Amino acid sequence: MEMVNLLPWRERKRNHHRQRFVVAVILSVLVAIIGVQIAAWYVSSQIDVQQARQQYLQKKIDAYQKDIALLSDIVKLHDTLEQRLRYVETLQRQRNKTTAVMNVLPELIPKGVYVDKIVMEGTRFKLSGISSRTANLAQMLDLFERSTLLINVDMHSIVHGNQRFGQSYQSFNISFQFNSARLSEWVPSPSHVVGAR
Repeated sequence: MEMVNLLPWRERKRNHHRQRFVVAVILSVLVAIIGVQIAAWYVSSQIDVQQARQQYLQKKIDAYQKDIALLSDIVKLHDTLEQRLRYVETLQRQRNKTTAVMNVLPELIPKGVYVDKIVMEGTRFKLSGISSRTANLAQMLDLFERSTLLINVDMHSIVHGNQRFGQSYQSFNISFQFNSARLSEWVPSPSHVVGAR
């Protein structure tokens, strides 16, 4: 006996469902592939953006490191120049002190006292010389100690009976320092300035 499908519409419906399912699967796969491609493109573009940012930041970091190295060199140069300037200022102060000694001493050394040698050791000055009388040395020591320009005045020695020029003299050694604060305010009298006429 032959089988006759009396309900062909069911077969058509089944085929139709099968086709719709296949189309849906194909569309789903296509959508998934397109979604993956879009996601991959987005991730790739974000990676490119991040790499561009990193390159930009690296360039900036390199530029800043060069600036820092240059700044470090400038700081070293500044320190060197500052050190030289301090040295020049020290020399200038010593020169000024030497000039000041030559200007101050005539006002503080009485007649009858003769200076043989002036030595500068750091900030301290040492004088050695002779005097015809002990009273002149006492007067000189008093003038040194009362002067606001001098500090730390020390008479180290007075030796009697040194023969010079056929006479007996007292030799002396005295040391002192300048009062830098007062020295900057001091104005020498014109008759005592070295080189004045």
